[in-house]
Amino acid sequence: MDIPPIAAGAAELVDHLTHAVRRGEHLTLLVGSGLSVPAVPGVPDMIALADDYAAGRDDGELGRALAAAAAAGSAPGEVYRAYHAAFANWISGNEFDVVAQAAVLHAYQPAVRAHSALATHGVWQRLDTRVGERLEADLDAWRVPEGVAALGRLLARRPAQFGNRLLTTNFDPLIEIAIRRAGGRASPLTLTDEGTAPTPLLAADAVRIFHLHGYWRPARPAERRGMLHDPHRLRGAGPGQSAALARLLRGDTVCVIGYGGWDEAFLRALRQVGHRVTVVWALYDPDPAAADAHRERLAATLAGHRPPLVFTGVDANSLFPALADRLGVPEQPRIPRTRRRFRQRVWERELISEPTNTPPAGARALLDQLDRRFGWEFHRPEEPSGKTPDLLYWPVRLRETSSLIHAVQALAAAALSARGVSVTVCLDDFGVAQRYRYSHRFTADLRRWFALVPDAVAPEIVSLQDFVERTDVLADPSALLRPVRPWAVAREAYGERNPSLYSVLVATKVLPDVPVERLIDAGAAVLQTLLSSNARRLLTPLTIWAHLNHLLLDRPTDSVITLSGQDERAFWQLWREVFDYDLHQLCNPRAESLSNDSLMLRWRDPRELADHLTRAHALPDWDADRGYLHWLVQHAVLLPIYLTGEEAPPIGGERLDSWAAVRAAVQADPAAALGTVAARVSALYLADQGPDQ
Repeated sequence: MDIPPIAAGAAELVDHLTHAVRRGEHLTLLVGSGLSVPAVPGVPDMIALADDYAAGRDDGELGRALAAAAAAGSAPGEVYRAYHAAFANWISGNEFDVVAQAAVLHAYQPAVRAHSALATHGVWQRLDTRVGERLEADLDAWRVPEGVAALGRLLARRPAQFGNRLLTTNFDPLIEIAIRRAGGRASPLTLTDEGTAPTPLLAADAVRIFHLHGYWRPARPAERRGMLHDPHRLRGAGPGQSAALARLLRGDTVCVIGYGGWDEAFLRALRQVGHRVTVVWALYDPDPAAADAHRERLAATLAGHRPPLVFTGVDANSLFPALADRLGVPEQPRIPRTRRRFRQRVWERELISEPTNTPPAGARALLDQLDRRFGWEFHRPEEPSGKTPDLLYWPVRLRETSSLIHAVQALAAAALSARGVSVTVCLDDFGVAQRYRYSHRFTADLRRWFALVPDAVAPEIVSLQDFVERTDVLADPSALLRPVRPWAVAREAYGERNPSLYSVLVATKVLPDVPVERLIDAGAAVLQTLLSSNARRLLTPLTIWAHLNHLLLDRPTDSVITLSGQDERAFWQLWREVFDYDLHQLCNPRAESLSNDSLMLRWRDPRELADHLTRAHALPDWDADRGYLHWLVQHAVLLPIYLTGEEAPPIGGERLDSWAAVRAAVQADPAAALGTVAARVSALYLADQGPDQ
């Protein structure tokens, strides 16, 4: 590893610390916020984040209090502490924690947020221990500065030289992340309310990271105190807390880096250290005059100890790599964990899809072909058992009539049933008028679609309302194993796991599953959606998940595949976050701007569909990927041909056996081609429905 050149003061400090270690001295490090910048915002940017949060609350009194704090403070640190106090006074004692957590999350950069523990977490929602630990476990997603990475290597491979401990005023987990990346163990600790340091049972080689200003998440699951991050904590500390700090300063040399504070508790702790200690203070400022002033003040404070040493022009991002190199702890190349994040679907269809038009005999191979050939999404659990799932769970909201989407999903379910996968259809009929009549219609449609696929096995169809009414009345001891009643699901999902309200609204399709900034730009449309959506949607997770948990009482979770549209990914992502176990998930591609209620997917005769197709063809982008015509051909013409083994319809001597062939036929003779497509799709969707169908 090439070590970049460092300033003279930093080089002298590297020499001093290297000689101290080689003499057998123990070092105690105290590092400050200068170590984490720019991965975690510094004080000025933290103030800006707090302003953003206050602006979102639209709270005039808070805004004026923050403006007054900004005007009164002469230094950024003073303004920061005043902001913290204003949040506590005007909102609550722990409200500033959400700003601190948002700042920490600037350093968390997963490849896909929807695949991380933040998938169901709101931007300004407070993080608990469970979510925080899951984020910290995602080691590869954190942006760690070079200095922190080198410090992590030192602590992981030479923990004894540093007393298996480090003190920091930072509230972020980057030091812990760096230690774990280097193969070591790290445990974050905070001082208790009484000012003492906890003494948990930890592995002998674990490095204890004491966060003197608090930690970004509760360091212990039982920690319920008001504030996690408190920059006033040391300033207001009493003698007891100073004594606790003094007991942590066990090293022969106490080295302070990236920290410019003069907290009285820390200075008292230095004075109370029972042995003669050398205090080494590293300043980022290269000015010798600043060093002299700092040295004089330290000497006056630390009478009775060895003369303090002050080094100037020290940048942690060059200091720690140089120190690690001198102590024989070089950087080693990391091999990131393999992730299934981005896919080249076009290449997969050309290079991986089976060249024949015959579906494979096995269920797992068929799932792969649906994914690669037709653009369906097949999600596997993060840690699959390797067994092929044997139950397809398909929740369906009961409507007056079925849609073409239901027909397409039914064909895929039927094909899987022909390959040994049982199918359970959960009819969400809560609050549906004439539910028995509509259920009869849907059941008839479903059986007809299943009959189109050779060797398909009829599905089990369950009324969700009947299930809930039955479980609410009957006492079942198995309910202790999993939450199988809606109230039990609500207690676990909303009470214990506490996802953001935003994620619940997205999962229930009250809000669209789009980036938050797009929702902000479309504020009027979002408000209209909130005003027009029925609250009954909020029952969907509670009832569907209760029924699924009932099915999972006697089977492993990864034996189940859920069937849904791509617009329900957030629904099942919320499931994974709530229950901490994963499922296989099969999602059919979504037709842009259309839903099960769209009349373009619910027609009465082929002529009506032909009219829809003609109007769609008149649009400038009629052949766009995932547009109406493309979706219809892919999933209501080509997919049925593939799954049922039927012949592709001919037109003008050419078979319509691919999207390219259909598009060419439409360009050559729109009326004939669209008429053929309308007839073919109507034969699938409508069949010979009776007057009550």
